Amino acid sequence: MKIIQMKDFKPLTNHQTGIKIRELIKLYIEENTDEILLDFSEIEICTDSFSQQITTILANEITFSIFQKRVKFINLNDFTKELIKSNLLKAFMKNEQNYK
Repeated sequence: MKIIQMKDFKPLTNHQTGIKIRELIKLYIEENTDEILLDFSEIEICTDSFSQQITTILANEITFSIFQKRVKFINLNDFTKELIKSNLLKAFMKNEQNYK
């Protein structure tokens, strides 16, 4: 299991930071078979543009199925949890549309 500490990438306020983490996740998924935990300890806020990179866009690139099995979010506060959930719902809906 790989744990990525989001606090190491602060501030989580732009899509460039999200792209950096998304690419890190993709590289890890290519080279390993275990889960990746994205640890949001000590993160007060992140932006939607950041969140989209590590949810909607990542799920689209690696497939929603792989995303569901391999990428987990931990230690989210209420704000970040709602933002991540919202973007995961968008990723799920996009996935559903692709199979109709």
